[in-house]
Amino acid sequence: MNQTLESGDLFEQTHAAWIRKHLPLYEEIWSEFIGHDGHGQPRQSYMNQGGEIAKQHEMFCQSHYSMALFLYIFDSSTKEALVYLRSNQDKPLTSDVYIRLTQSTSTFLALIGQVCDMIEAIACALKANYIRDPIAKFLTERNQAIHAARIPMGMNYAGVYFANIALREDEPGYRNRIAWSSVDPTGYRFAEDWFEQTRRDLIGKVALEVLPSVQQNCKKLFTTPKNTRPSFTSLPPATGAPAMFQAPVSGALIPPRSRG
Repeated sequence: MNQTLESGDLFEQTHAAWIRKHLPLYEEIWSEFIGHDGHGQPRQSYMNQGGEIAKQHEMFCQSHYSMALFLYIFDSSTKEALVYLRSNQDKPLTSDVYIRLTQSTSTFLALIGQVCDMIEAIACALKANYIRDPIAKFLTERNQAIHAARIPMGMNYAGVYFANIALREDEPGYRNRIAWSSVDPTGYRFAEDWFEQTRRDLIGKVALEVLPSVQQNCKKLFTTPKNTRPSFTSLPPATGAPAMFQAPVSGALIPPRSRG
């Protein structure tokens, strides 16, 4: 029985339209290899088999879900930052605006890291490191920016701009500390262009390159007989709360809340 996201957890139910629009393969992968039993557990389970396959499947379930959640937060947060940028581009760069823009940039970079971390976890669970290749550029840029000093920022009639981050292939990652004094002062990019292009590119890479590889490797790895839990509709909801609140995180192991 194929499940739809309407049988998923609260995020999957309420944001099914966003997931289907931006990550078309997510639902197909989720339905075939994860699912939801209505009580916070994946419907497709290898737990009774134990061993490596059970650990891999558990890591995959949690990382796949978290990737979608962080990507949605990244999308909505970046759009909010763009609204703020556009509403202040004709105003003086006051201290409050400066701090808010720095905060938005840090959030933007941190969320890129969270999405990339989940894709790396998926690649690890599926034992297919090449799955993370499409997002390597985003992670390198994010690491160099977030682990270094604040990126130089300015504002002119065209909007807020940042110094360009020069990626050096010989020293990738956060250990490559950048000396801002060596940055070409004419090399810069506008925050609005940077945020918008990165938002589009990262979501596109996940949808068009990462998830097809994930699906292909799931079909190779998760082929052994598995235990299929009863479906969402065949299980009565636990007492004390509506059914939709019984499973806050699809694929995660959630301890019962104490009623004492």
